Amino acid sequence: MGRRLVLHIWTLSAFAFTQPVLDLLGRQPDFFLAHRTRLPDAVILLTFLCGALPAALTLLRSVWGRVFPGTRRAADLLIIGGLAAAAIMPFGMALRRQYGLYVYPLALAVQWWPIFWVTVLGSGAGAAALYARRPAARAFVTALSPALLVFPALFLWRIAPALPAAGQQAFPAAPAGSGRAGPPPPIVFVVFDGLSLSAMQDERARIDPVRYPNFAALAETGFWFPEAKSAAARTIDSVPVLLSGMAPPGPRGPPSSGRSLFTLIAGDYDFNVRELVTRACPESLCGIITGRSSLAERIGLLLEDSAVAALQHLLPEELTGDLPDISGRWKGFIPRDPCARKGAFGGRRSSCADERVDEFRSFLSGLVAGDRPMVHFMHVYLPHRPASYLPSGRHYRFEEPLLGVEEDRWTGPEELALLAQQRYLLQVGFTDRLLGELTSRLRETGLFDAALVVVTSDHGFNFWPGGPAREPAPADPEDVRRVPLLVKLPGQSRGGAVLGEARGIDVLPTILAAAGRIVPAELPGRALLPGGRGTAAAAGELPAPGPALRRKLRLFGTGALRPDGLFRFGPDGDLVGRPVSAYQSGSGGVELRWDAADASFVPAYVRGTIAGRPAGGLPRLAVAVDGTIWAVGRAFPWKGRETGFAVLVPESALRTGVARVEVFELSGAGDGRRLRLPGGSVKLAEETPVGRRLIY
Repeated sequence: MGRRLVLHIWTLSAFAFTQPVLDLLGRQPDFFLAHRTRLPDAVILLTFLCGALPAALTLLRSVWGRVFPGTRRAADLLIIGGLAAAAIMPFGMALRRQYGLYVYPLALAVQWWPIFWVTVLGSGAGAAALYARRPAARAFVTALSPALLVFPALFLWRIAPALPAAGQQAFPAAPAGSGRAGPPPPIVFVVFDGLSLSAMQDERARIDPVRYPNFAALAETGFWFPEAKSAAARTIDSVPVLLSGMAPPGPRGPPSSGRSLFTLIAGDYDFNVRELVTRACPESLCGIITGRSSLAERIGLLLEDSAVAALQHLLPEELTGDLPDISGRWKGFIPRDPCARKGAFGGRRSSCADERVDEFRSFLSGLVAGDRPMVHFMHVYLPHRPASYLPSGRHYRFEEPLLGVEEDRWTGPEELALLAQQRYLLQVGFTDRLLGELTSRLRETGLFDAALVVVTSDHGFNFWPGGPAREPAPADPEDVRRVPLLVKLPGQSRGGAVLGEARGIDVLPTILAAAGRIVPAELPGRALLPGGRGTAAAAGELPAPGPALRRKLRLFGTGALRPDGLFRFGPDGDLVGRPVSAYQSGSGGVELRWDAADASFVPAYVRGTIAGRPAGGLPRLAVAVDGTIWAVGRAFPWKGRETGFAVLVPESALRTGVARVEVFELSGAGDGRRLRLPGGSVKLAEETPVGRRLIY
């Protein structure tokens, strides 16, 4: 039975560990693009994932049998039972997420922790007993052994779009002067990540000039294409389309190298490229800029990040509290900077810088006029989550997991989706601020008038409760692909909206035509310039708001009609700005202190827990600062038997470096609403490095 048992250990390891991890990573080709993974890297990773655990268990079994020969049989069954329990555990976690964490009253009435472990461990013990007593059980495991080859083959097939094809070379760079129809202008091309058009539009479907003035100004100076849509809802598909002008060949994504903007004009241009995720700029042109690394460095980081992702995915959430948060990131999950270590509730310390912003401002420093024209391209990982910025440029928290989302779907209470949308819209305001820094830098260097400026996004986000966060939502399938597309031509000072279809494959022909280059005949798209395709839009002719935009306007208003709408929303939003004394029953709170001299940070994100679970349902909440109500929301089930809450208060409520923060349960309606202290003790998340004092 020895050889067959070894086969069974390897087979059960494939189902317990290898397949879940390969499935997780295989669904995220962006992970491999960010790590710039090559085929040898993937093979080494695959060998480790497939062989490390079963090889270790086989060696342990062998050593144990030699040292304790009388217990060999028990050790074998313990290994089999443990692997069977590990294989069953993901199903229990999925059921727990679906029926426990955010479903009231189950989440409040049931202690899932003991039920989960009793079920998993009992199933493992039962599987070991069947294996020992029933030959049919052992034959069944043997029949599963082809999975040892199927799982790795399927994984390589799934991640193939993220790997450079064997023997494939990028198109050669065009020689200087080829395709020239005039002197080449500087090109500034910025792709924001996760920027929805509907997030920026007002009730007239314009770009909101109050909340997002820099986008609105660029839309007036250049041409804006309000019917533009990205090629796909994922970065790995959409960004290469923007740069190659070619539609993805299939559902598995575009090729990782080939003809692109960079190769077509390389002979005439130098490059200032910050390309963070995809391989659209070949290493032959941008390798030094995007970074080279040795095989050992790539494999080390790939194994490290794969291990963190696997543990986050395989372990129950009660055991993942000390693991680095991986939401909104594709690499470097274990922070090297000690300031990036997580606090008690998972957030980074307030004094940490954000590499996304640092990278963008480093890119701005490269915007200079030189002897040769330059292509300045950056894929900016904003306003993509993690959401941590206010329109003023100040931040409130870093890298907190997105509440209410499981498997990229909104599964939590509606209030959590609203909170996420509020944070997203505020971060869109910060993204507008970054665009203002870009245009200011271009004016300072004298590049603005002379340059071709293109600003767009790769995809948007959804915030429909119960719907997907990234994929098309049934309520408005097209909104996640509606993105801003702004084009300012060299020498242009006035423009406006241009009606007509605008696709991702049209962006490269538009850039080439606007830069005076010849557009290759094999490109399927066409230039989106007035006089070609599209016509200038008259006032009032913009496309009517879609369902997602109408919902956003109903909830949050616009900058002109509801200046405080991003903080006054929901059925109790009218309480924001009112004194607690008009509704209060009881007093208490937390004295919050922070460094008011730090102009970059404000503790606007109030997050914490209330001990116990209320018997009457999840309560509405109001959060007050120094006696004034500044946020309202609703509690949600949290880990164990605690109740969680999270709100944002306006930074205008936090000025002096010290504030009294109070959390109240809210009851009643209209003028009959009342505030009272929660039934359990309140604990706030650690947000500031200075301190707080609990005075409930």
